[in-house]
Amino acid sequence: MTDILQRVDTDASPEVDTADARREPRRPDPTSRWTDREAGWARLDHLASPLVGLTSRLFAQLHDVDDIRMSGVGAQACDSRWLLGAACNELNGGGAADPRQARAAAIGETVERYSGAYIDTTTLRRATSAQLDAEGVDHVRPEEFTPFAPEQFTVEGFAYSPFTASTSLAWLRGVDLAVGSPLEVPAQLMFLANTALDDNRIGYSTSNGMACGCTWEEAVLSGLLEVVERDAFMATWYGRHSLPLIDPDSSASLREFMARHVEPTGLAVSLVDLSRLVDVPVVLALVRNPHNDVAPLALGAACSTSALTAARKAMIEAFQTRTWSKAEQREGAVIDPGAGFEQVADFDDHVRLSLHPKSIAAAAFLDASSERVGLEDLPAVPDASPGGAIDEIARRLRDQGVRCAACDLTSPDVREAGLVVAKVIAPALSALDSGYAGRMLGGRRLYERAFEVGLSPRKLTFDDLNPWPHPFP
Repeated sequence: MTDILQRVDTDASPEVDTADARREPRRPDPTSRWTDREAGWARLDHLASPLVGLTSRLFAQLHDVDDIRMSGVGAQACDSRWLLGAACNELNGGGAADPRQARAAAIGETVERYSGAYIDTTTLRRATSAQLDAEGVDHVRPEEFTPFAPEQFTVEGFAYSPFTASTSLAWLRGVDLAVGSPLEVPAQLMFLANTALDDNRIGYSTSNGMACGCTWEEAVLSGLLEVVERDAFMATWYGRHSLPLIDPDSSASLREFMARHVEPTGLAVSLVDLSRLVDVPVVLALVRNPHNDVAPLALGAACSTSALTAARKAMIEAFQTRTWSKAEQREGAVIDPGAGFEQVADFDDHVRLSLHPKSIAAAAFLDASSERVGLEDLPAVPDASPGGAIDEIARRLRDQGVRCAACDLTSPDVREAGLVVAKVIAPALSALDSGYAGRMLGGRRLYERAFEVGLSPRKLTFDDLNPWPHPFP
């Protein structure tokens, strides 16, 4: 997620961090300032060029009558194989009310995915958890990171191995966000082009928790918010929990946003409060088409320091997902679940499955609650500075038994341009999984968190989990 330049501090000018933070990422500074938006936009623009840009092409997205009334910008990445030896995600995008912000978001997401494909092997070390323990090196331990359930390892052809104290892995140094001390993280969970690591496969990496920013603090905060958001959604989906809906009339600003940008689409929008699972503002948006069978359901979610920002961003993302869904539907790429969930192999397939009528019914529980809350009922996080917000969120997660680490994935060319790419990982949180075969069904929170906060009458079992692949892109 690249959610940079959302705040403006006109007294702060962007300063290029030239330190080699890739090897020793530091604890975010709680006194850090927000980057001036205009200056940040200018810095991102340096990386957009048809000849030498990491973003080789930008294009305005055409608007249909039922699209959100906002700017949408698509971005095409360069062929990173020439620079990195690995391909990065080719097509990216951004949406915002301000066309310049949409453009910046599209470039930032492209830079994020590009830099995430860069691996500097000199920053890695190979060891087992037992060896790191013997050396007194803090690291992500096997009991912390359990992405898969024991039942999954019995499936013939399962692609992953249990993470044990004797598993040899490549490790990347990160920083524990709560205490500021070094924390070694399995490298295969951090990079988007991790096949070069030749590791025992204990999991897989996506862009979950990866973000581009003008400063280390802004990038880390953006990645941390996404990690929290995805945990709340995965617990909701696999537990089939129906959480309270947010009353749009509870906030004049939210009502104005919807009247101006959403209601002209003629589509039905539900806002679901997922915050109770994480104690940070998280909103899930569902866009439904009650008129015909064109992209009947699309989802978006967002976590932010304020509930209003989370609600706005969730709706923007849901409509962007719907644009993607319409393109898949026009190509006839809808997946019929009757032929088996094994067809769902990647995020594209999750969207394709979500277009089928049976998937619409399977997702009906998401906004089925009769409970209503006001926007003011959601928690908030003080955000006078990005570093201060990180400290507060890390503290709240630590109180839940969760620790978070951040690693620096900035490639040399991106750093020279004055940007930072961070990846945040919280091993105990549930990450957004990709593909039916790679469902991450092993985390304790998936089974216990809803019970802990009073949303479920008991802890879940493996057989309780929702068997349907999630509809999230």
